Amino acid sequence: QRDRARFLAERETRNKGQKALSLMESMLPKEVARSMRQNALQPAYKYTNMSLLFADIVEFTSYCSRVEPEQVVKMLTMLFSAFDNVTVALGLYKVYTIGDAYLVTNEPRKEMNDPAAKAVLRMGVAMLQIIQQVRDIVKHPGLDMRIGLHSGEFVAGVIGTKLLRFDMWGPDILNGNMCESKGAKGAICVSETFKSKLDRPSLYKFTPYGKFNMAGDSSGRMLELHMIQPASFSSWGSFLQSEADAVQDFKGSPHMVDTPRGCAPVTDAEPV
Repeated sequence: QRDRARFLAERETRNKGQKALSLMESMLPKEVARSMRQNALQPAYKYTNMSLLFADIVEFTSYCSRVEPEQVVKMLTMLFSAFDNVTVALGLYKVYTIGDAYLVTNEPRKEMNDPAAKAVLRMGVAMLQIIQQVRDIVKHPGLDMRIGLHSGEFVAGVIGTKLLRFDMWGPDILNGNMCESKGAKGAICVSETFKSKLDRPSLYKFTPYGKFNMAGDSSGRMLELHMIQPASFSSWGSFLQSEADAVQDFKGSPHMVDTPRGCAPVTDAEPV
């Protein structure tokens, strides 16, 4: 009887340890999580050739002012769950969410040859498609996404001991954030740097959008921005299996929503 009790206790301990490990690996980049398991975590990591996606919900404050807090949380849960599914499908890394903001990069690695600009761009397209479905369900026509894409380098590290968080710093983080904040709802704003990372930029319909002072640069260089309208992606089709599969039929209040079931694999179709 004692041996059985010891066996069950040890199994429960192993299960808890595995759950904790899985949670850590879902929060950190793969290489960083591996370093932590091997007790080789570095104070800081420098990543180059990275692509960044900054996204923000337009009219989020307006939506919050007209519904109950529980409904806001359910809407964000549905929206961000769908975003998470696309992130995984594209092999990207979600850095974090803050309020109604969502930040994604290509998977951080020390040796990064491919900035995965096309995958990051696809992520932005999927987000625009998803928010269209969500705003129809919650019946708030103004709800939309403002998305900014930039490429560059940054320093990153794991912050905290009890509550771990992978965070990033550097001028290119600020410039990426500027691509989003200077952008427009329902469209994707990209920097010239990001545009140059695309395999065949001539496939996309870029509209010059403006020039702004680069963050952390005293040489006078400007951050040149371009806008990509959704029409650029007409031949890509939907990233979702279908509206019925991606977003469950909501029940109850007209402003209440359910968590989506998932997203379809991304196809290799090119835009025209």
